[in-house]
Amino acid sequence: MKMQSKLQCWRSLKFPVIGIRSNAYFISRIHAAMTLHRNSQKRIYLDEAIYFVTFNTRGGLPNFKEEIFCQLFVDNLKICKQLKQFELYAFNLLYNHAHLLLKPGRKYNVSKIIQNLKMNTSRNINKVMGYETHEGANTYSRLHVGKYRKLFIKKYGRNTQLFPQFRWPASLSL
Repeated sequence: MKMQSKLQCWRSLKFPVIGIRSNAYFISRIHAAMTLHRNSQKRIYLDEAIYFVTFNTRGGLPNFKEEIFCQLFVDNLKICKQLKQFELYAFNLLYNHAHLLLKPGRKYNVSKIIQNLKMNTSRNINKVMGYETHEGANTYSRLHVGKYRKLFIKKYGRNTQLFPQFRWPASLSL
């Protein structure tokens, strides 16, 4: 009974909504769109679908209490939106996690979009804090982090011990 009422609710929507890494009920074309990723995790990609995505900071640290990091995340999101050509309907950035409601374009799927956003955000936040990237890492950034670094130094000095290095949790889905 519960499942039927949820399915009827989902069917009443004018567009398919997919929950990433959740127990959402999927409406149509599921078997045709399923793909396997690392560790055999199933991924569903639907054309014209709107995805609700949630991701956390590593260890649940409240990194986004710092306004500089929030602005950096928002600026990275704007650049990612331009480059990856997706529609962003809403986002919510909390102290230790973020929510996005987005519709990927034709060229990039939701996994590639989130991978790009997380990679660039973590690299840029670490640059602002003064952490060096490891050898072989992609150090190129379209966002000029110099102004954020100056604000960070003005507020906290050059002491990077106040904040641990920023990381997202290891993900099996990207």
